[in-house]
Amino acid sequence: ILCFAEYDLVCYRADQPPELAKLQDQNWSSLLDWAAQNHGAKLAVGTGLTHVPQPAAALAALRLAVARLDDFALAALHVMASITGSLVLGLALAEGRLNAAQAFQLSRIDEDHQAQKWGQDAEAQVRANGLARELDVAAAFLAASRD
Repeated sequence: ILCFAEYDLVCYRADQPPELAKLQDQNWSSLLDWAAQNHGAKLAVGTGLTHVPQPAAALAALRLAVARLDDFALAALHVMASITGSLVLGLALAEGRLNAAQAFQLSRIDEDHQAQKWGQDAEAQVRANGLARELDVAAAFLAASRD
């Protein structure tokens, strides 16, 4: 699960096209601020596909956040981070900062932008719908484990 922090989706921004870069910044920067404020994890952000090394202190802070979770929450978080490509989104969902629909939508900014520009791919949409349902189930599992 912690490996997602090293390559977290919300830390990788487009530099082109400008409208996509703006969407990412508007939607993801507040999540990084949340992670820094609530967990002490100030993650680095970069553009393009080149690896962005994360500060050791940020990774250690996220390690502590994950270590506080019970086995049920860890199982749910693994699914959440896997689907979204983001430990930050997974933690935000697990901690009630986001709901499943919001987390999924935030994880799909790039794909949704491409679909708006070039049109929807029916096969990709079927896959996305399945992933959204799986994320809903993980969130419901986590909620049920806390009751």
